[in-house]
Amino acid sequence: MWLFCCFSCYLCAQIDSSDTGHWQQAPTYYNPTLPLANPQKVYKLYFDDLNTDPDSVWLELAKCVNLKQLTLEGDFFHEIPNELLLVSANIEELYLVSNQGIAWDDFWEKIPQFKRLQSLHINRCDFGAALPKGFSRLNKTKVKHLDLSNSTFQDNFPPDFFQLKRLETLNLSSCGLSVLPPEICRLKNLQVLDLGIHPEGVPNSITALPDNFYRLSQLQNLRLDQNPIKKLPDNFTKLRNFETLSLSACERLEASQTFRQLTEIKSLISLNISNLSLRALGGEIKNWVNLRSLDISGCGLNHLPNSLLKLPLLETVNLENNSFPPEELARYKLIFKQDLD
Repeated sequence: MWLFCCFSCYLCAQIDSSDTGHWQQAPTYYNPTLPLANPQKVYKLYFDDLNTDPDSVWLELAKCVNLKQLTLEGDFFHEIPNELLLVSANIEELYLVSNQGIAWDDFWEKIPQFKRLQSLHINRCDFGAALPKGFSRLNKTKVKHLDLSNSTFQDNFPPDFFQLKRLETLNLSSCGLSVLPPEICRLKNLQVLDLGIHPEGVPNSITALPDNFYRLSQLQNLRLDQNPIKKLPDNFTKLRNFETLSLSACERLEASQTFRQLTEIKSLISLNISNLSLRALGGEIKNWVNLRSLDISGCGLNHLPNSLLKLPLLETVNLENNSFPPEELARYKLIFKQDLD
């Protein structure tokens, strides 16, 4: 068994629905032939402007009175059409992908009409020099999950961005960020933060976390893969609810010091520190009484301490691409029930 620290399981988690939630299992209609045969039975729709004429969508969309999830990929609108507003009150998940022509003043003015909206995704959008102000209007909806992955805005967040009271999940992967502002810690309910890399988009190049990062007291999951971060804040261990951390390929990180620091976090359940130059594992590993998954592949290791082997809940470990002697490798193979050859 291998450890794969996949944050998509958190970022794409099912959203609680005021309905019974049955729509989550409903099929998604991808660029369906219009007109729809039974629009009132359609819960999830996807359109892209390569296969569908945007002008043909709106009249049909107004008939989808039970629509819960809508994905529009391409330049579908400048201002939100009235036909979309007719069904806006029921939509819970909205995906806007590669729409470069949105009039954001109009968008934020009308977004409160999406009263049940819980998850907003704005992806592959070039915002230019800064994110547009108006994010605080999401407080008039039920949005808990915000995904801006693969969108760029040159590190410039509007002040009202940090007023999102309900926000629990924030995806800023591959946004070309070089700085994470200290104001991020005003998002008091944030549980999941993705600052890692996405197959598309401009990689982030964050070199440090804010000193007050520990004030994100509800944070459970953090992804920093492939950022040139040099060290974690000294008070990082104050994150008492912390469960999942991915630092894969953070090559500038002071690996040994960071590892010892992480062994102080007793709440950790899943840890990915693959491709760090560790060479050896130190610190109080016995503190990881809740750890279930560990990825230490490509860390240049030739030995594992007994304290790691005795962790009570450890189930999945990735030990690939290390330098274990044959006798050690055989031993770990038995302990972890893995084929490590």
